[in-house]
Amino acid sequence: MEKKLSWVLAATLVCGASVFTACSSDNDDNAERPETPVVKAIINETSFPDANFRRFLLEQDYGKDGTLTDVEIANIRVLNVAEKDIGSLKGIEYLAALDTLNCSGNLLEVLDLSKNVALKSVDCGFNNLTALDVSNNLALEILACGFNQIASLNVVQNAMLRDIVCGYNDLTSLDVSKNTALTVLRCHSNKLNSLDVSRNTALESLQCSDNNLAVLDVSKNTALTDLSCEHNELTSLVVSKDSPLNTLFCYRNKISGKNMDDLISSLPQNTSTATYRISVIDTSEGDEGNVLTPSQTAAVKAKRWTPLYWEVSEERWKEIE
Repeated sequence: MEKKLSWVLAATLVCGASVFTACSSDNDDNAERPETPVVKAIINETSFPDANFRRFLLEQDYGKDGTLTDVEIANIRVLNVAEKDIGSLKGIEYLAALDTLNCSGNLLEVLDLSKNVALKSVDCGFNNLTALDVSNNLALEILACGFNQIASLNVVQNAMLRDIVCGYNDLTSLDVSKNTALTVLRCHSNKLNSLDVSRNTALESLQCSDNNLAVLDVSKNTALTDLSCEHNELTSLVVSKDSPLNTLFCYRNKISGKNMDDLISSLPQNTSTATYRISVIDTSEGDEGNVLTPSQTAAVKAKRWTPLYWEVSEERWKEIE
């Protein structure tokens, strides 16, 4: 009887150990086996209503099976659908890992990027947008939205922005006071009545031509290399002597007399062998309000800048003698 009990106990322990070992092995295998990708979106008319956008996705390696899995979505970082005759990007919200989007040259009237919070670069120029909301895109560094009909652009939340290209829209105001990392601002050909860039001390290139600006102060923009502020209503303009500014377009404004003297005085001295150019007179359309006298011309040249005027007959810029 004692032997029998000993044998039963031993058998139980062996079987128990075998069962335990087998279960452990199964668990280890499960832990090492990669999880099956989960389908997050089906590329159909419901999820992606625009036929051309849908066609583009189906032509990509990740969309050939007609679905988008969580693994595929996590790896879609760049989307270039420029000039694809796309009228809607509905469905882009599924692509949550996107950091670069180029949808320029399409037929978009609406663009919802509120779910694409990883975006760093967006080019949506040459569309039919009347509004653009990037308030959720806090990682955004580059925004190009020119050649639309955007009447209002709020970039106050986008502190990471380095480049803003928003020319050829219908903007009447633009607040860039919070965009202190900004190095490039191209807001030309809008309807801006004012522009304050005093806090954008990292700004290197500013193009604000063809607006309604009566005042522009760039005296604090000590990193500025080129400035285009032509075709406005400026009566005065002062730049920074301490800047590396070497190219200035300021023709077709209303700068003359003492204000022209102040502008010339503020120009940085050219100490290099490079040519520094200031384009100041253009009478081709008969509305030039700037006046540059011979003595002021000499003062410009004393700073080793080349003053230029537009020669209509030759269709080129020529040096003012």
